[in-house]
Amino acid sequence: MDTTATPNPTPSDAPKRRRRVKLLALVAGVILVALGVGATAALAIGPDRGTLRFDWSIGDRYGLDADGDGVVDNPDGLKDLAKDKAWIQSPTYQLTFDSCASPAVTERSSLNPSFTLTLTGPESKTVSGSNCKITVPVTKLGSFKAVLDIKVAGVSVDTREETITPKDNLIVSVGDSVASGEGNPDTLESGTFWSPKWQNKQCHRTGLAGPAQAALRMERRDPHSSVTFVHLACSGASITTGLLGDYEGQDPSAGTKLKPQLDQLKELVGNRPVDAMTVSIGANDAEFSAVVKACLIQTNGLLPNSTGQKNGVELFDDKAPLITKNYALLDARLDKMAKQEAGDVKLKGKVFVTEYMDVTKDDDGSYCTGQTAKEREAGKDAGGTASTDGINKAEMTWADTYVQDGLNKRVTDGIAAANANGGAEIQFVGG
Repeated sequence: MDTTATPNPTPSDAPKRRRRVKLLALVAGVILVALGVGATAALAIGPDRGTLRFDWSIGDRYGLDADGDGVVDNPDGLKDLAKDKAWIQSPTYQLTFDSCASPAVTERSSLNPSFTLTLTGPESKTVSGSNCKITVPVTKLGSFKAVLDIKVAGVSVDTREETITPKDNLIVSVGDSVASGEGNPDTLESGTFWSPKWQNKQCHRTGLAGPAQAALRMERRDPHSSVTFVHLACSGASITTGLLGDYEGQDPSAGTKLKPQLDQLKELVGNRPVDAMTVSIGANDAEFSAVVKACLIQTNGLLPNSTGQKNGVELFDDKAPLITKNYALLDARLDKMAKQEAGDVKLKGKVFVTEYMDVTKDDDGSYCTGQTAKEREAGKDAGGTASTDGINKAEMTWADTYVQDGLNKRVTDGIAAANANGGAEIQFVGG
């Protein structure tokens, strides 16, 4: 008889023993599955019931480039109206359920588990397979009961039930060049040194516009909601020409005359309610571009001149009152939309009107003067003329305190009057 003493196990031996036991159990489980008696073993080998978990998400609907042209897709109806209407009015959503990181799955991976997902709610569906990530297409949204069952050798070893509420928000952007993204083309045409490529050339509309970027952030921020974004803003548009009236666009040669943006919207969304609308409008009602041209062309766009042409002050004072006046026209249309009656856009949510940003200052808050660093240090004017592309410092200061502030003041006055009579809820967004 062997009388050799067996050494007492040490604490350092414990991890080794656990690994050996786990390995033996895993091998035993595989053998038992092969023999058709693996379900009971799987319950013993795997983690306890109640450890199954899954993450769920709804697939992105904005920020896509389905045609691979390097430009974010925008369902504006100008290339394929029927396709874009179907995308907005009759969407198919992709709901994904991912249990791959759950211990109930990872600790049974060698047992070839199968998965069954059962959805009940606005639609009822059952999907089975061997993939721990399951994607289910649905055409209706709302509150679903999602039940995921994991099986080994055809026998359930764990189940997880959750109530989920996926959402899709219909967000619309209308307005002028601030909303369209003027000056920020999506990319450059292939093979050109400088030929801008736009989502829509006629309107100089781009996916890099502020409202489009905001929609993209919303899309990527929350996996449980998606964004259907309709971008209709057009550079040069005013309330009466572009938003409520026909408009040739910033580049008329790129297409036929455009319907009013709110009429385009009505055709695209049909009876689907709009959850939120962003608007930038008013500057072109005041013929802002004519004011800028006067400052560029005239020696001093703020003073009377002998040319017979109106200076910047006169031009702005003539047209700026039209902003508040025309906002009453816009409000009447928005109030009609807010009633959500047949025959017009159904406006369910708020209207967010964005302020006109300050384009007169450098990053440090000082007025743009066109000075080089050396000229600033020496206290000299830019090129001896103190001008930035033809606009001197006095004109730049006036553009800030009189024109920009004047635009926003008239816009907020128009909004205040609109909100006072009820109807659509309009909120001014500044800062």
